[in-house]
Amino acid sequence: LGVLIALEAGANGSGVLEYEPVQGDLATIPVDGVEVTVDSSTPVNSYSLSNGATLNIVQGGMTNHVTSAHSTLFINNGTVNNETPNAGIDVYDSRVILEHATVRSMGNGILLGISTGTAKPGTWASMSDSDISGFGFGIGLSQLSRLEMSNTKVYGCLLYTSDAADEEDSV
Repeated sequence: LGVLIALEAGANGSGVLEYEPVQGDLATIPVDGVEVTVDSSTPVNSYSLSNGATLNIVQGGMTNHVTSAHSTLFINNGTVNNETPNAGIDVYDSRVILEHATVRSMGNGILLGISTGTAKPGTWASMSDSDISGFGFGIGLSQLSRLEMSNTKVYGCLLYTSDAADEEDSV
């Protein structure tokens, strides 16, 4: 499925992931209320945005995974290349602007949501001239989130089986 529109969405937690990477692991960098720019000279990492933070991924910059709560993600000629089962971009109550961006994920491509229990609009996203793909959904969004797209390709692959007996017949 390319795009999933959900009637309900729950937050996966609002805390910042603190993590000590071991050699070979990608670090998750907390970005709390400040602006950070990732370009082609920046090492590949994951980012966790909170409290009005802004992450700019520009001019060949690449990240692994981005989570955002009440923050802004801007990608211009950058890439999110997620090789984990998480969504490549997972945002709540945030703004997402993609221009000439690529998002590839072994999980869902992009999840646009709202925090559980909020009555205000959720995430607002604008995507132009971009490619989004996920092994699950290309894009999933909650009922109060807003998505505007132009010249953007969205790909998803969702395999379904009702039980193990007919697994070979499922697509």
